[in-house]
Amino acid sequence: STSGNIEIDNIVATSFEIDNVSGTTNLLDIHTKTFEAEFVSGNSDVKFSSIDNAAFDSVSGDIDLTLPSDGGSVKIHKTSGKVTTLRECTFSNNTYVFGTGSALIDVEITSGNITIK
Repeated sequence: STSGNIEIDNIVATSFEIDNVSGTTNLLDIHTKTFEAEFVSGNSDVKFSSIDNAAFDSVSGDIDLTLPSDGGSVKIHKTSGKVTTLRECTFSNNTYVFGTGSALIDVEITSGNITIK
């Protein structure tokens, strides 16, 4: 999408890919093995119910990321912005590990904040 908001609830798929430029993205209740997202100039709210691997590339926008109940490993590469974690985790080598850490999530973010729940 370009210059528009996206809201999707209850995504069930083997893989899911999304690109959004200049708009808000709300993806709720996601059940997928692989997930890829590219966000430019817009805030995003992504809530995983189940995930194996995910990759985010975000420029100039904040990400609200909700992990599945069993957690995940979130590796973050950022230029500017802050990381806030609202769940208990460990941190090493730019990677936040929540719960079992079985889901692997890679986040590249330029000029934005990320909140992990």
